[in-house]
Amino acid sequence: MKALVTASEVKKASENHETILYVAENSIITPAAKDSAKELGIKIIAGSDPSHRQENNSSCLSQVKIPSSHLDPAILSQIVKEVIVCLKQSKQPLQSIKEADPSGLRIVKGDSVVLEDFNTGNPKDNVKIKELFTRKECSTLSAGFISFEKTSYSVTTKNDEIDYVIHGDLECSVDNRNYCAQAGDILLIPAHTQITFTASNPVKLFYVS
Repeated sequence: MKALVTASEVKKASENHETILYVAENSIITPAAKDSAKELGIKIIAGSDPSHRQENNSSCLSQVKIPSSHLDPAILSQIVKEVIVCLKQSKQPLQSIKEADPSGLRIVKGDSVVLEDFNTGNPKDNVKIKELFTRKECSTLSAGFISFEKTSYSVTTKNDEIDYVIHGDLECSVDNRNYCAQAGDILLIPAHTQITFTASNPVKLFYVS
């Protein structure tokens, strides 16, 4: 399954003061990610970070105690357990599971989607997002999941947007008029609308714009 590299991953690398973003081999890099990388001066390279490989190997080897005598089954078992712990500590982020048909049909397994931190410009905001389809897969629409928690986030929409509230209570404010959307509710937000989303508890939306 090919990994998907989005603009949010590029922005996160920039926030960490990185100039090179290493991605998995044969990754699908979205046009937005390429534009963001060019704008932020970040080079995207397919492959693992050589320094990380060296650090991980050194860390794992330092934790494995190899006796001078012949290994017995008990010691061998302990070594295997410690190596497994090292591998778990260096595991890569999970990628969404997607099925693709030559006709263009795409199915994303919802329980495999892992949302990523979204930089709103305010470090106090707790907003996460995951775009589900690339521009190549869907050139006219953008769709995905977004979540809020203990956050009041303001945004001006660029396009018409439809949001479905999966769970939680979401307060929406437009021109000082306040509304509450609950699980099962659907929002239609016209393009160029300045809106503030406020969530005291976890809220998750499915959006299409």
